[in-house]
Amino acid sequence: MYFPTLVIQQKWHAKKRNVKVGDIVLVQDSGMIKGKWKLGKVIKADPSTRDGCVRTVDIQYKALDAPNMVTITRPVQRICVILPVEEEGSDF
Repeated sequence: MYFPTLVIQQKWHAKKRNVKVGDIVLVQDSGMIKGKWKLGKVIKADPSTRDGCVRTVDIQYKALDAPNMVTITRPVQRICVILPVEEEGSDF
């Protein structure tokens, strides 16, 4: 039982870029059909005071049946950044 505690889990030791306001993301919802994810924009990302990591974000997206934009809160584990805010203005 002691050996598993000696193995370094890379996901906790590798620093990744924090999600930032303005990032374009795909939102994973458990009730959605696979391949039918929402595309949204991060409007709020508050880093933790403890370690500076962003854990939850507010995302704004356009729903098909709603006339206005919808805002939801999701953990960063349930989103995928597809266009970082730094790359939005660059030409491909």
